[in-house]
Amino acid sequence: MTRGRSRLAERRRDARQRRTLRALRWTGGTALVLALALTVLALPLTLFPDTLPAPSDESDAVVLLSGGRGERLDRALAVMARTEAPALWISNGSDPRWPEANALCGTRGESYAVRCFEPVPQSTRGEARWVAESAGDEGWTRVTLVTSTYHVTRARQLTQRCFGGAVEAVAATPDHDWTRAVALTLRELAGLARDTFVDRDC
Repeated sequence: MTRGRSRLAERRRDARQRRTLRALRWTGGTALVLALALTVLALPLTLFPDTLPAPSDESDAVVLLSGGRGERLDRALAVMARTEAPALWISNGSDPRWPEANALCGTRGESYAVRCFEPVPQSTRGEARWVAESAGDEGWTRVTLVTSTYHVTRARQLTQRCFGGAVEAVAATPDHDWTRAVALTLRELAGLARDTFVDRDC
């Protein structure tokens, strides 16, 4: 009798464990499918954002986001050659790792000046807050952001939260191998999800 009850208890325990495992598999599988679906739906936001080939003539400032070298800096300089904006502002342009930007900080060309700033905190959100504060000081009503293609959507979203004026964006196409491109895109998607659903403040 005791042995029979013991076997019955074991069968019940095994059945509970199987149900638990099935529930975990179903939950994990559902979460994975949802994550993949959201990633596929959000990919166009990072791969094909809505951008301009160049800022409008009404832009009060061109702001280069963490772009002291590479494709972002090259794109920003090309933009400045085609716009009447009086200044190019480079985020973290004084960073010693970016000698190309270091050489430009504080200089003045024929039609525009180059200024560098350090956002607080050192993030896209910090850059957006800097734009809003500077707009209040300088009287800006329209700014143009220059950043990498995968970064445009989130950068514009945060800047629009902080700054009440018009925000344009010009994308710089990065020259990365596919593994680096995938890693950057996934990181940006995670940041976009966080800023959209969790941390919604400026």
